[in-house]
Amino acid sequence: MSAAETSNVVAGVAALLVEEGQGGPAIALIDRALLHMPDDDLLLARAFLLERQDRTPEAIADMRKVLARRPRDPEAQNALGYTLVDRTRSIREGHRLIARALEVKPDSYAIQDSMGWALVRLGRLDEGRGWLENAWQRSQDPEVAAHLGETLWLQGRIEDAWRIWDEALAANPDSRPLKRAIERHPR
Repeated sequence: MSAAETSNVVAGVAALLVEEGQGGPAIALIDRALLHMPDDDLLLARAFLLERQDRTPEAIADMRKVLARRPRDPEAQNALGYTLVDRTRSIREGHRLIARALEVKPDSYAIQDSMGWALVRLGRLDEGRGWLENAWQRSQDPEVAAHLGETLWLQGRIEDAWRIWDEALAANPDSRPLKRAIERHPR
């Protein structure tokens, strides 16, 4: 098994552990793997798991390490940018990182979603909604639906928000981002 395949297996097992409520063992597994095979993709995987556990400062620290070594990597730029936009007050820094990622991968629906959410968080609702609508049409991703619904809600388009959320929830009943968005905006 190659190092990349081993990293993917470790990250996959760790993600399953987190799903089962075993966040500590999941991070410990990745930490052990990183001792034997330092790998930026594995470090990003740990950052994503830390973020899911609301350990945002640690997640951001890992993302910054990866970005320092791979400053032109659009995935690393988007990961850190989105986290800053969504979880901190450093929205402008996050927006700049996402814009750089879009220059390299303009067709990535995930980066388009991040840009839309950044613009919404900056108060540019119409512009952000355009990015989010495009990302939703291209992906039908439940996290995009969460962002688009929240944006529509902020614009007073409550029925449109619920239409998007209901559609996404029917196809993705276990989506944590979608459930969180819906919980913030009860019917």
